[in-house]
Amino acid sequence: MSRRKDIIAAALTCFVEHGVEATTIEMICKSAGASVGSLYHHFGNKEGLATEVYVAGLRNFQKDMMAALAPITEIELAIRTLVYGNIDWIVANPAWANYVFHYRQMPTQAALEKSFRSEAKQANTAVWERIKSLQGAERLKEMPIEVFYSVVIAPVHEYAKRWLDGRYKPALMDQREIFAEAAWAAVSRR
Repeated sequence: MSRRKDIIAAALTCFVEHGVEATTIEMICKSAGASVGSLYHHFGNKEGLATEVYVAGLRNFQKDMMAALAPITEIELAIRTLVYGNIDWIVANPAWANYVFHYRQMPTQAALEKSFRSEAKQANTAVWERIKSLQGAERLKEMPIEVFYSVVIAPVHEYAKRWLDGRYKPALMDQREIFAEAAWAAVSRR
């Protein structure tokens, strides 16, 4: 693993365990086996590192989602795959998911945030265009992209936040079919 990835992994662990505010640069460096100079060289400061951890988590998620959708050719399976992919990634990466869900409320580095927002918008648009090009896409209700994502993905994320925090006991993985069926019912013309 590269020094940069080592620091991101250590920071994620520290941020999730102690919170961003309570985590010190020294804690991260000790966990990563890195020097303070190395951290500042790669990330500028703790806020820059916190933003990089957030962006790295979302990039990892986007890569996994695109891989899951790549072989899909039919619309209903694509909608279900969006739900399954979200749930599978959250369950496989609980620390990152928890961090991504909660960090977005905090201040971030403007330049990186702006760049990543553009990147995320392109990724979401690519998924949307792929969805609309699939066999059976005419079975989808007409709706803006923002509504589509809110209807298909937001319910999973709302449940996942509470599950990750320990407030909901039924396992997220056990709810895959319920969320997939609800997403399909919400976006399909029946």
